[in-house]
Amino acid sequence: MFATMAIAMKYDFTTAILASAIAFAISSIAVALGAHYVAQAIPLAAINMISALLFIAVGILILREALKAPEELQRAQAKDVKFLALLASMIIAELGDKTQVGVFTLTLIHGFAATVIGAVLGYLAVNVASSMISHMVGKAIDWRSAMILSAAIFMAMGAAMLLTAAL
Repeated sequence: MFATMAIAMKYDFTTAILASAIAFAISSIAVALGAHYVAQAIPLAAINMISALLFIAVGILILREALKAPEELQRAQAKDVKFLALLASMIIAELGDKTQVGVFTLTLIHGFAATVIGAVLGYLAVNVASSMISHMVGKAIDWRSAMILSAAIFMAMGAAMLLTAAL
């Protein structure tokens, strides 16, 4: 959701929601399909560590973008973001999301189809609302500040996940 909100602040609402929904669907399908095999092959602690490190990496990438010199930032803003690059970054963010742990668990209990359909519909409902709000807020606050805040949130969540995984 944070990735969708950050993207909705800068880019048009439709692009943010479309990329977010596709990314979530892809990651949910991947998680649901692999739930049984991953649980047998990789310990949950390792999965949590990888997720935490991915969160921190996304935060660092966002922070790096936010700290570019103003002229570099203007050049970057002048270019259209390629949809596939946007989609890839959102898939990475969604794979590290705690929601996928729920998708993983529910798939084992309730099966693939019901879990994926329910997860995607619920995700869309929440993200449409949050993206609309973020798009409005994005017009009122500085983009660089929002990026730095987004990066801090990603890194803090990654650090919290690392601490949880280590305990």
